[in-house]
Amino acid sequence: MQQLVVGSYAPQLYQANQNLDLLATAYHKGIAKRMAKMVADAPQLAELHGLFQQLNANALPTSARCWQPELGAVTACLSNRQLEAAVIHALLAMHALGAGAHWGHLLRQPLRVAIAGHLFDLDGAFSLHADSAQIRVQRHDSGLQPLVLDWRDGAWRLAGSQAPQPGWQYSAPLFLQHPGFSGVYLQSYVEPSAADVPEMIIDWPVPLLHGADARWAERAAPQVADAMRILDDTDPCYLQWVQPLFRGMGPGPLVDGNTRQSGSFSWHPGLFSCGFPLSTPYLAEVIVHEMSHQHFMLADAVVPLIQKGRNEEIYFSTFKGKHRNLEKILLTFHACANMVLFWHDFLTRSGDREPRNREQMELMLFHTRGLVKILDTTTDLTEAGTGMYRAQCELLRARGLSLS
Repeated sequence: MQQLVVGSYAPQLYQANQNLDLLATAYHKGIAKRMAKMVADAPQLAELHGLFQQLNANALPTSARCWQPELGAVTACLSNRQLEAAVIHALLAMHALGAGAHWGHLLRQPLRVAIAGHLFDLDGAFSLHADSAQIRVQRHDSGLQPLVLDWRDGAWRLAGSQAPQPGWQYSAPLFLQHPGFSGVYLQSYVEPSAADVPEMIIDWPVPLLHGADARWAERAAPQVADAMRILDDTDPCYLQWVQPLFRGMGPGPLVDGNTRQSGSFSWHPGLFSCGFPLSTPYLAEVIVHEMSHQHFMLADAVVPLIQKGRNEEIYFSTFKGKHRNLEKILLTFHACANMVLFWHDFLTRSGDREPRNREQMELMLFHTRGLVKILDTTTDLTEAGTGMYRAQCELLRARGLSLS
């Protein structure tokens, strides 16, 4: 099992194979199993859940694409015991993967949903017809024209040239143009103030935004493309490692006076938020940072990296400026080490002489060294977690970067 997660350690160790496909599919099946247990006591959902089970058994691909925010929405709904919403999100996750079916439902309350970056509202009676080429959604009580998505150019794209009618509350994804990333989308997202919420969690699917707030994706897109080029020019391994698990980004304004702001959370797999403005090399670092979290979260969900329940101690993390448990310490080390590797590669290969970029590498190395002091003293990593930790340390030391 440990070999399944080796490619998640660092871009420099990634090799294209079936490992991420197997991990992501196992993650999907685990959530489906949890949902089945909870829905067993909801007979009113039996037909709808039975359709999902049928698709899950016969049409689920073994693919890294199973790591998707639609499935994260299922997790969020299950955690809040919103079982009707969980089953609908699960069916839409299957359709995003190309599974076909024809079904309908009468919602007890409105529900905002997502299919591969397209966000819209369902309400009342609706029906859906999907196959591998088209997804057609009809709301029967509204008089709205159907919302239709076609599979083309490697992504689900809105059919026709007309935007859906306002009643859909539709938010269009802005797709990246970088080769190999045609299905990766940007959706504008405005984070709440840190004073309002303890964790910066994207409310996925995000509500419809208006005015300047709705234009963050459009404003960020050219810079995201430039950051992708920086990663590719630095070393092709970076985008090869990013591509399998990258579904989308939620660009928005910086909040609370922060100069750096980004976040991943298990309730939106493959998707992370990022605050703008920031320099393009820093944006490239953000992609490495957040995709490190994506790889870590998927690996830990299937092949645990920490001996769960054995270590209740908390440790001070200079990166976050607060005490954190061992799992968060390893998660932070994994990201910090990969950021150091990125900056070292970027500065070495580009000849960049910008002082703040060199200072950023040194700052990330400082944080990494502090985390190493903690991780060197614990015996509570699993074999896979120990392998991750040691492999990244070896990569850093091979570049002449001292960890003491």
